[in-house]
Amino acid sequence: MNLKIIFIISCNLCSIVVGTSNTHAKTEEKDPRIIGGQAISIQQAPWQVSVRLKVYEAQMYGYGHICGGSVISQRVIVSAAHCVLNQNVSPMIFRSPDEFTLVMGSAYLYQRPPYTLQYDVQQIAVHLGFNLTTMDNDISLFMINGYIPWSWPTVQAIPLNTVAEPNGTMCTISGWGKTSINTDVVSGILMEAMVPIVGYATCDTNYGNISTGMICAGYMLNGGVDACQGDSGGPLVCGGYLTGVVSWGYSCAQPGYPGVYTNVSYYYNWIVTNNSSFNYNFYNSAINFESNKFSIVVSVCLSILFAKLLK
Repeated sequence: MNLKIIFIISCNLCSIVVGTSNTHAKTEEKDPRIIGGQAISIQQAPWQVSVRLKVYEAQMYGYGHICGGSVISQRVIVSAAHCVLNQNVSPMIFRSPDEFTLVMGSAYLYQRPPYTLQYDVQQIAVHLGFNLTTMDNDISLFMINGYIPWSWPTVQAIPLNTVAEPNGTMCTISGWGKTSINTDVVSGILMEAMVPIVGYATCDTNYGNISTGMICAGYMLNGGVDACQGDSGGPLVCGGYLTGVVSWGYSCAQPGYPGVYTNVSYYYNWIVTNNSSFNYNFYNSAINFESNKFSIVVSVCLSILFAKLLK
């Protein structure tokens, strides 16, 4: 079976926003991208993050993109556990924080327009129960070495969904993944598409291994719209709330096989607990920003100002 793994890891002022509303060729054929969608501006999905590997990013800006992610607080991004797993070594191991760089605030994968932000990763939390075979517990948190100003014009945290969405609810998916199953090239601009939630019984018809920690979305009858390789770890958003994390599926956009996402409401307590375990007051002194210079200067200045106001 050709699995499409959509790879998708507390400053005292920073808190998760909570809702109460109802490769890239190197990453193997196991991540997703948006098929059947359209290009959008970053203002339409300001929580969207590009998760990148520094070793490839050093070759060319944007070349290190492997997964998506979503901003949920000033220092924390949620993504998929399989995005952290290094499957190119045996035995497979989880990558260290210093292997990643996170880019946000821009819809462009290979360009750095004004207000683009980029951060090193200080800490990663991966669900200890993650299983690559069953894709259970496919969730992780990345804590950045720095923090995102709440007033930043192109970056905004998204609230977490705390309840299950009913069958048929229309939601959006976004990412820089492949736009066709016939190419290995990811999209250079952020794409978005709408997909309906698919009930467990219906989704399980062909998969046979859908757990309550997962949620399905897509078009069972005709397919045609889905996340794909490169979209892993990215957001499934319903009614303005982060409802799912791109996780896995059979191929991309195939009839009878909707996309499978990590169910955010199911892992809400895990997210809150692990977010609280991070030391928001600590910053690695070796901060390395490679983002748009204007954005860096403003971000650093705001950070210093914020710190002074707290004293």
